Amino acid sequence: MPAVDIFYKIDDAAFQIGEINRHYLQDYRTALLYYQRVWQWDPQTVLPARFAVARIYDDGLHDRIKALQYYELAIRLESDYPSKVVYAKGRIDEINRELAQD
Repeated sequence: MPAVDIFYKIDDAAFQIGEINRHYLQDYRTALLYYQRVWQWDPQTVLPARFAVARIYDDGLHDRIKALQYYELAIRLESDYPSKVVYAKGRIDEINRELAQD
């Protein structure tokens, strides 16, 4: 397999490793690392890695500020996933309401 073909698969592999760490091992820190590698290795990726990072910060690590940042990035850069965009917009609204109450 030519090196070029491998390069185009590396972001897919990083995404899958992130998924395994997030969903099966609940190792959120390692999952974050691999999801971030997805767009580092392929800035034009179509994979929902930013959305996954937002969910980890939101649900797993309870860091609402970072979750907001990544939800906004996901909406802007991962719009190929309409249901995820709808979810992200809803969470942004909800988090902003929670932060306004504090």
